[in-house]
Amino acid sequence: MLRVKLFVVTVILLIGSFSACSKDEAFSLEVVPGTMEALVGRRCVFLAWPEEDEGGEEIEIRASAEGAEVLLEYSPINGNKVAEVTVIPDSSSLKDTVVVTIQGERGSYRDTVQVLIAVVDGFATDEQSAIEVRDRFIPWLAENHPELGIDEQASWTGTSGRPNILVVSHYLFFFKDWEMGLSWHVTIAPYDWARIYLRHRGTQITPSQAFEISSLSAQEDPHPITPPDSVTR
Repeated sequence: MLRVKLFVVTVILLIGSFSACSKDEAFSLEVVPGTMEALVGRRCVFLAWPEEDEGGEEIEIRASAEGAEVLLEYSPINGNKVAEVTVIPDSSSLKDTVVVTIQGERGSYRDTVQVLIAVVDGFATDEQSAIEVRDRFIPWLAENHPELGIDEQASWTGTSGRPNILVVSHYLFFFKDWEMGLSWHVTIAPYDWARIYLRHRGTQITPSQAFEISSLSAQEDPHPITPPDSVTR
């Protein structure tokens, strides 16, 4: 009888301990996108955040991948923070799939997500062309939206968008505070539009602002448009 009582007490204590862990430490790690396609050397940027987290103790983010370099920014995170996991496939992963393991840890609780990068052969958007289109927006942003801190002195890190895409070109630029997604229609006026979105790094998972030049060749000024509901990868 004593053994039975001890067993019951032990089970109750374990349940109580698990409940406390679930309440104070548990979280669900979300990562976007789930899959990407990339060339060797392309910066593949994944966003990681805790879903429906109350913003308690911070969550440490770790990531690993074979056949690629892995960089972490904006970790640790909590309920209102977003980490960036940048994966750069190397030549050993060409025509293979890179499996990226991303783990969040808070106290004794861990949650792990795996995402995939298909490393393909092909062509990328020309960087110099992307810079020239980007720079059509910069002076206007500096004058009309100085609160963004984006001007001609801003230092950007760029990477091509999804490879082997024709007609509409895509490129990503990263500044200390902002991700800029750039796309432009490679055609003649009046259909040669260009668009950018802005996502605040470290705090947002979707763009908060977007702007368009309706025709590049017509030398039109940018104007605000509705931001897309997801980032471009």
